Amino acid sequence: MQKYIAFLFLISLVIVTSACQMLVEPIHQSGELLMVDDFAKSSTQWDVWKKSDGSTVGYYQEGLAFIINSPNTDYISTPRGNYSDIQLEVMAENLNGLLNNGFGLVCRYQDDSNYYAFLVSSDGYYGILRVLYGGYAVLNGGQMQYSSSIRQGQDTNHIAATCVGNQLTLYVNNDVLVQVEDDVFSEGKIGLIASSFGEPGVAVLFDNFLAVYR
Repeated sequence: MQKYIAFLFLISLVIVTSACQMLVEPIHQSGELLMVDDFAKSSTQWDVWKKSDGSTVGYYQEGLAFIINSPNTDYISTPRGNYSDIQLEVMAENLNGLLNNGFGLVCRYQDDSNYYAFLVSSDGYYGILRVLYGGYAVLNGGQMQYSSSIRQGQDTNHIAATCVGNQLTLYVNNDVLVQVEDDVFSEGKIGLIASSFGEPGVAVLFDNFLAVYR
């Protein structure tokens, strides 16, 4: 898979570039770097697994792939560590063109039943979700909303999120889609999420993950 971003760091300045030109600009240009991963090599810091139905979270084509072969299923992979105020960014590619999906970023993750998720779908919808004791609430208006900023089909999207205090913000392709306030979770793990709904067969490839303290 072609690399979309090369990361260069100078002191605490974070600049996202390609080898030839700027492809996407970072949503913020400063902050103390926590983590960067282009998934070029397998490591033990991300949770990976394979289920009996063939569903997989694992390294593939220099990315981290989420394959979900069951309906109405969320898979989350997290590295180690708990954080409060954080900025996250990632590139996400839909591998098979299935539109009825969800994928994005997670912050303040406690367990599979308690976390914040920043989701987009390949048919152009987005939402900031609070999962509390296994119950789902879309914090921006109660349901996923449409945005033309989201690239649909098998295209690749640059997804970013900030969790700062009680403010949660979702960006897609450098556009601010929504900002909400919520006080339920103050810290937790960071990570990646992919979701299936009524139709199984979700296949999403994540690349160039970035985490910055805020």
